[in-house]
Amino acid sequence: MEFIQKKGLVHHPVWDNWLLITWVTISVIHFFIPLNGNIQITLFISIILLTGIPHGALDHLVEEKNNTKRNKTFSMFKFLGTYFLRMAVFALLWFFVPLLSLGIFLVLSAYHFGETDLAKLPFSGPVLTCLQISYGLMVLSFILLTHLQEVMPIINGLPQLSNHPFLLYVNEFRIVFLIVISSLTLGLGLFLYAKDQRKDGPTYLSFCIQLICVLWLIVSLPLTLSFTFYFGCWHSLHALNNIRHHLSDHPLRPLSWGVMMRKSLPFSLAACLMIAMLVIWAGNTYNAPVMMMGFFIGIAILTAPHLEIMSKMQRDLDK
Repeated sequence: MEFIQKKGLVHHPVWDNWLLITWVTISVIHFFIPLNGNIQITLFISIILLTGIPHGALDHLVEEKNNTKRNKTFSMFKFLGTYFLRMAVFALLWFFVPLLSLGIFLVLSAYHFGETDLAKLPFSGPVLTCLQISYGLMVLSFILLTHLQEVMPIINGLPQLSNHPFLLYVNEFRIVFLIVISSLTLGLGLFLYAKDQRKDGPTYLSFCIQLICVLWLIVSLPLTLSFTFYFGCWHSLHALNNIRHHLSDHPLRPLSWGVMMRKSLPFSLAACLMIAMLVIWAGNTYNAPVMMMGFFIGIAILTAPHLEIMSKMQRDLDK
Protein backbone atom coordinates (compact mmCIF):
# COMPACT_ATOMS: atom_id res chain seq x y z
CA MET A 1 0.00 0.00 0.00
CA GLU A 2 1.20 3.49 -0.86
CA PHE A 3 2.20 5.53 2.13
CA ILE A 4 4.13 8.61 3.14
CA GLN A 5 6.16 8.54 6.31
CA LYS A 6 6.88 11.85 7.99
CA LYS A 7 9.01 11.66 11.13
CA GLY A 8 7.20 8.65 12.55
CA LEU A 9 3.77 9.46 11.09
CA VAL A 10 2.49 7.20 8.33
CA HIS A 11 -0.07 8.79 6.04
CA HIS A 12 -2.10 6.79 3.52
CA PRO A 13 -3.25 9.05 0.65
CA VAL A 14 -5.63 6.36 -0.63
CA TRP A 15 -7.75 6.78 2.53
CA ASP A 16 -8.35 10.42 1.67
CA ASN A 17 -9.34 9.50 -1.88
CA TRP A 18 -11.90 6.94 -0.68
CA LEU A 19 -13.32 9.40 1.85
CA LEU A 20 -13.75 12.01 -0.89
CA ILE A 21 -15.28 9.51 -3.32
CA THR A 22 -17.75 8.32 -0.65
CA TRP A 23 -18.88 11.81 0.24
CA VAL A 24 -19.02 13.01 -3.37
CA THR A 25 -21.40 10.07 -3.96
CA ILE A 26 -23.51 11.13 -0.95
CA SER A 27 -23.53 14.72 -2.27
CA VAL A 28 -24.67 13.61 -5.73
CA ILE A 29 -27.41 11.41 -4.23
CA HIS A 30 -28.56 14.33 -2.06
CA PHE A 31 -28.64 16.63 -5.12
CA PHE A 32 -31.03 14.35 -7.01
CA ILE A 33 -32.86 12.77 -4.07
CA PRO A 34 -32.58 15.11 -1.06
CA LEU A 35 -31.94 13.23 2.16
CA ASN A 36 -34.58 14.17 4.72
CA GLY A 37 -33.76 15.58 8.12
CA ASN A 38 -34.14 12.26 9.93
CA ILE A 39 -31.61 10.54 7.64
CA GLN A 40 -29.18 13.43 8.04
CA ILE A 41 -29.45 13.40 11.84
CA THR A 42 -29.09 9.60 11.96
CA LEU A 43 -25.95 9.75 9.81
CA PHE A 44 -24.60 12.63 11.90
CA ILE A 45 -25.17 10.89 15.26
CA SER A 46 -23.81 7.56 14.01
CA ILE A 47 -20.55 9.01 12.68
CA ILE A 48 -20.00 11.31 15.67
CA LEU A 49 -20.43 8.32 17.99
CA LEU A 50 -18.07 6.17 15.91
CA THR A 51 -15.28 8.70 15.27
CA GLY A 52 -15.87 12.20 16.63
CA ILE A 53 -16.27 11.40 20.31
CA PRO A 54 -13.83 8.43 20.43
CA HIS A 55 -10.95 10.51 19.07
CA GLY A 56 -11.29 12.73 22.15
CA ALA A 57 -11.98 9.83 24.51
CA LEU A 58 -8.39 8.63 24.08
CA ASP A 59 -6.94 11.80 25.61
CA HIS A 60 -5.81 10.00 28.79
CA LEU A 61 -3.77 7.49 26.79
CA VAL A 62 -2.35 10.20 24.55
CA GLU A 63 -1.33 12.30 27.56
CA GLU A 64 0.21 9.25 29.25
CA LYS A 65 2.32 8.63 26.13
CA ASN A 66 3.17 12.35 25.96
CA ASN A 67 4.51 12.15 29.52
CA THR A 68 6.40 8.92 28.82
CA LYS A 69 8.21 10.55 25.91
CA ARG A 70 9.16 13.46 28.17
CA ASN A 71 10.27 11.15 31.02
CA LYS A 72 7.44 12.38 33.24
CA THR A 73 5.17 10.36 35.48
CA PHE A 74 1.47 10.12 34.67
CA SER A 75 -1.25 10.31 37.31
CA MET A 76 -4.81 9.53 36.21
CA PHE A 77 -6.15 11.40 39.24
CA LYS A 78 -4.16 14.54 38.36
CA PHE A 79 -5.07 14.19 34.68
CA LEU A 80 -8.80 13.97 35.37
CA GLY A 81 -8.67 16.81 37.88
CA THR A 82 -6.93 19.13 35.43
CA TYR A 83 -9.13 17.98 32.55
CA PHE A 84 -12.42 18.63 34.35
CA LEU A 85 -11.14 21.92 35.81
CA ARG A 86 -10.47 23.25 32.32
CA MET A 87 -13.88 22.07 31.19
CA ALA A 88 -15.49 23.85 34.15
CA VAL A 89 -13.63 27.10 33.45
CA PHE A 90 -14.68 27.05 29.80
CA ALA A 91 -18.29 26.23 30.79
CA LEU A 92 -18.32 29.32 33.04
CA LEU A 93 -16.94 31.41 30.19
CA TRP A 94 -19.78 30.22 27.97
CA PHE A 95 -22.26 31.18 30.68
CA PHE A 96 -20.92 34.69 31.31
CA VAL A 97 -19.30 35.75 27.98
CA PRO A 98 -20.71 33.52 25.21
CA LEU A 99 -19.48 35.66 22.28
CA LEU A 100 -15.90 35.70 23.59
CA SER A 101 -16.12 31.96 24.28
CA LEU A 102 -17.38 31.34 20.75
CA GLY A 103 -14.44 33.32 19.34
CA ILE A 104 -11.87 31.49 21.50
CA PHE A 105 -13.36 28.14 20.58
CA LEU A 106 -13.31 28.88 16.84
CA VAL A 107 -9.69 30.11 16.83
CA LEU A 108 -8.40 27.18 18.91
CA SER A 109 -10.41 24.73 16.81
CA ALA A 110 -9.02 26.29 13.63
CA TYR A 111 -5.46 25.68 14.79
CA HIS A 112 -6.34 22.14 15.90
CA PHE A 113 -7.93 21.32 12.53
CA GLY A 114 -4.98 22.71 10.60
CA GLU A 115 -2.43 20.98 12.81
CA THR A 116 -4.15 17.60 12.38
CA ASP A 117 -5.17 17.79 8.72
CA LEU A 118 -1.82 19.18 7.51
CA ALA A 119 0.36 16.80 9.55
CA LYS A 120 1.43 15.11 6.31
CA LEU A 121 3.05 18.28 4.91
CA PRO A 122 6.87 18.04 5.04
CA PHE A 123 7.36 21.52 6.53
CA SER A 124 7.96 23.14 9.90
CA GLY A 125 8.36 26.59 11.40
CA PRO A 126 6.21 29.70 11.97
CA VAL A 127 4.93 29.90 8.39
CA LEU A 128 3.50 26.40 8.71
CA THR A 129 1.80 27.47 11.95
CA CYS A 130 0.23 30.42 10.11
CA LEU A 131 -0.90 28.06 7.34
CA GLN A 132 -2.43 25.68 9.89
CA ILE A 133 -4.42 28.52 11.50
CA SER A 134 -5.56 30.01 8.18
CA TYR A 135 -6.49 26.55 6.87
CA GLY A 136 -8.60 25.83 9.95
CA LEU A 137 -10.26 29.25 9.82
CA MET A 138 -11.01 28.74 6.14
CA VAL A 139 -12.65 25.35 6.73
CA LEU A 140 -14.70 26.68 9.66
CA SER A 141 -15.66 29.78 7.67
CA PHE A 142 -16.92 27.73 4.75
CA ILE A 143 -18.92 25.47 7.07
CA LEU A 144 -20.52 28.37 8.95
CA LEU A 145 -20.70 31.26 6.46
CA THR A 146 -22.03 29.28 3.51
CA HIS A 147 -24.82 27.83 5.67
CA LEU A 148 -25.85 30.96 7.54
CA GLN A 149 -29.57 30.34 7.03
CA GLU A 150 -29.14 27.13 9.03
CA VAL A 151 -26.48 28.47 11.43
CA MET A 152 -28.21 31.66 12.61
CA PRO A 153 -31.27 29.94 14.17
CA ILE A 154 -28.86 27.73 16.15
CA ILE A 155 -26.82 30.71 17.35
CA ASN A 156 -30.02 32.55 18.21
CA GLY A 157 -30.83 29.58 20.44
CA LEU A 158 -28.57 31.31 22.99
CA PRO A 159 -30.35 34.57 23.95
CA GLN A 160 -27.06 36.45 24.61
CA LEU A 161 -26.02 35.89 20.97
CA SER A 162 -29.40 36.49 19.35
CA ASN A 163 -29.09 39.28 16.72
CA HIS A 164 -25.75 40.40 18.15
CA PRO A 165 -24.34 43.36 16.10
CA PHE A 166 -21.01 41.61 15.53
CA LEU A 167 -22.71 38.55 14.06
CA LEU A 168 -24.77 40.79 11.78
CA TYR A 169 -21.50 42.45 10.67
CA VAL A 170 -19.94 39.06 9.90
CA ASN A 171 -23.01 38.13 7.88
CA GLU A 172 -22.75 41.31 5.79
CA PHE A 173 -19.09 40.81 4.86
CA ARG A 174 -18.96 37.02 4.73
CA ILE A 175 -18.03 36.82 1.02
CA VAL A 176 -15.10 39.20 1.51
CA PHE A 177 -13.84 37.18 4.47
CA LEU A 178 -14.11 33.88 2.56
CA ILE A 179 -12.08 35.33 -0.33
CA VAL A 180 -9.42 36.80 1.98
CA ILE A 181 -8.94 33.68 4.13
CA SER A 182 -8.88 31.40 1.05
CA SER A 183 -6.28 33.58 -0.67
CA LEU A 184 -4.17 33.66 2.48
CA THR A 185 -4.26 29.86 2.84
CA LEU A 186 -3.35 29.20 -0.80
CA GLY A 187 -0.66 31.91 -0.68
CA LEU A 188 0.98 30.51 2.46
CA GLY A 189 0.91 27.03 0.95
CA LEU A 190 2.53 28.29 -2.26
CA PHE A 191 5.22 30.11 -0.24
CA LEU A 192 6.11 26.94 1.70
CA TYR A 193 6.26 24.77 -1.41
CA ALA A 194 8.31 27.34 -3.35
CA LYS A 195 10.74 27.66 -0.44
CA ASP A 196 11.22 23.92 0.14
CA GLN A 197 11.32 21.60 -2.87
CA ARG A 198 11.50 18.29 -0.97
CA LYS A 199 9.60 15.42 -2.58
CA ASP A 200 8.65 13.40 0.51
CA GLY A 201 5.12 14.72 0.71
CA PRO A 202 2.15 15.80 -1.43
CA THR A 203 2.78 18.38 -4.17
CA TYR A 204 1.28 21.86 -4.10
CA LEU A 205 -1.09 20.86 -6.90
CA SER A 206 -2.37 17.84 -4.95
CA PHE A 207 -2.68 20.04 -1.84
CA CYS A 208 -4.85 22.52 -3.79
CA ILE A 209 -6.96 19.86 -5.49
CA GLN A 210 -7.67 18.07 -2.21
CA LEU A 211 -8.50 21.37 -0.49
CA ILE A 212 -10.88 22.38 -3.29
CA CYS A 213 -12.62 18.98 -3.07
CA VAL A 214 -13.05 19.32 0.70
CA LEU A 215 -14.44 22.86 0.37
CA TRP A 216 -16.76 21.87 -2.47
CA LEU A 217 -18.25 19.12 -0.33
CA ILE A 218 -18.64 21.49 2.61
CA VAL A 219 -20.52 24.00 0.44
CA SER A 220 -22.60 21.52 -1.56
CA LEU A 221 -23.91 19.59 1.46
CA PRO A 222 -26.48 20.93 3.96
CA LEU A 223 -25.07 22.05 7.31
CA THR A 224 -25.68 18.77 9.17
CA LEU A 225 -24.00 16.65 6.47
CA SER A 226 -21.27 19.25 5.92
CA PHE A 227 -20.29 19.08 9.61
CA THR A 228 -20.64 15.28 9.56
CA PHE A 229 -18.29 15.00 6.59
CA TYR A 230 -15.62 17.35 7.86
CA PHE A 231 -15.59 16.80 11.61
CA GLY A 232 -16.95 13.26 11.81
CA CYS A 233 -15.00 11.78 8.91
CA TRP A 234 -12.22 13.94 7.50
CA HIS A 235 -10.81 15.45 10.69
CA SER A 236 -11.64 12.73 13.20
CA LEU A 237 -10.31 9.87 11.07
CA HIS A 238 -7.05 11.76 10.48
CA ALA A 239 -6.80 12.41 14.21
CA LEU A 240 -7.53 8.75 15.07
CA ASN A 241 -4.89 7.60 12.60
CA ASN A 242 -2.36 9.98 14.17
CA ILE A 243 -3.29 8.68 17.63
CA ARG A 244 -2.79 5.06 16.48
CA HIS A 245 0.79 5.85 15.52
CA HIS A 246 1.44 7.92 18.61
CA LEU A 247 0.35 5.06 20.89
CA SER A 248 2.27 2.40 18.98
CA ASP A 249 5.71 1.07 19.91
CA HIS A 250 6.84 1.06 16.29
CA PRO A 251 5.93 3.60 13.53
CA LEU A 252 5.12 0.87 11.01
CA ARG A 253 3.11 -1.26 13.46
CA PRO A 254 0.38 1.05 14.79
CA LEU A 255 -2.16 0.11 17.40
CA SER A 256 -5.05 -1.80 15.81
CA TRP A 257 -8.31 0.04 15.23
CA GLY A 258 -10.25 -2.49 17.30
CA VAL A 259 -7.99 -2.19 20.35
CA MET A 260 -7.99 1.59 20.09
CA MET A 261 -11.79 1.83 19.91
CA ARG A 262 -12.20 -0.50 22.89
CA LYS A 263 -9.82 1.67 24.90
CA SER A 264 -11.88 4.75 24.02
CA LEU A 265 -15.20 3.23 25.11
CA PRO A 266 -15.35 4.27 28.83
CA PHE A 267 -14.69 7.96 28.17
CA SER A 268 -16.80 7.91 25.00
CA LEU A 269 -19.79 6.81 27.08
CA ALA A 270 -19.05 9.51 29.68
CA ALA A 271 -18.83 12.19 26.96
CA CYS A 272 -22.11 11.02 25.40
CA LEU A 273 -23.81 11.19 28.78
CA MET A 274 -22.57 14.74 29.41
CA ILE A 275 -23.65 15.97 25.97
CA ALA A 276 -27.05 14.27 26.35
CA MET A 277 -27.58 16.01 29.70
CA LEU A 278 -26.72 19.39 28.18
CA VAL A 279 -29.06 18.82 25.24
CA ILE A 280 -31.92 17.76 27.53
CA TRP A 281 -31.29 20.73 29.82
CA ALA A 282 -31.12 23.15 26.88
CA GLY A 283 -34.14 21.65 25.18
CA ASN A 284 -36.61 21.68 28.05
CA THR A 285 -38.72 24.02 25.91
CA TYR A 286 -38.62 21.52 23.00
CA ASN A 287 -36.94 24.22 20.92
CA ALA A 288 -34.72 22.53 18.27
CA PRO A 289 -32.26 25.47 17.84
CA VAL A 290 -31.78 25.65 21.62
CA MET A 291 -31.09 21.91 21.72
CA MET A 292 -28.59 22.22 18.86
CA MET A 293 -26.86 25.11 20.63
CA GLY A 294 -26.71 22.98 23.77
CA PHE A 295 -25.06 20.21 21.76
CA PHE A 296 -22.58 22.67 20.24
CA ILE A 297 -21.64 24.12 23.64
CA GLY A 298 -21.25 20.59 25.00
CA ILE A 299 -18.80 19.76 22.21
CA ALA A 300 -16.96 23.05 22.83
CA ILE A 301 -16.58 22.35 26.56
CA LEU A 302 -15.29 18.83 25.89
CA THR A 303 -12.87 20.17 23.29
CA ALA A 304 -11.21 22.77 25.53
CA PRO A 305 -8.69 20.43 27.27
CA HIS A 306 -8.54 18.08 24.26
CA LEU A 307 -6.85 20.65 22.00
CA GLU A 308 -3.75 21.07 24.17
CA ILE A 309 -3.24 17.31 24.53
CA MET A 310 -3.52 16.74 20.78
CA SER A 311 -1.13 19.61 20.10
CA LYS A 312 1.50 17.95 22.32
CA MET A 313 0.97 14.70 20.45
CA GLN A 314 1.41 16.38 17.08
CA ARG A 315 4.68 17.97 18.19
CA ASP A 316 5.93 14.52 19.24
CA LEU A 317 4.93 13.02 15.89
CA ASP A 318 6.80 15.79 14.06
CA LYS A 319 10.07 15.10 15.92
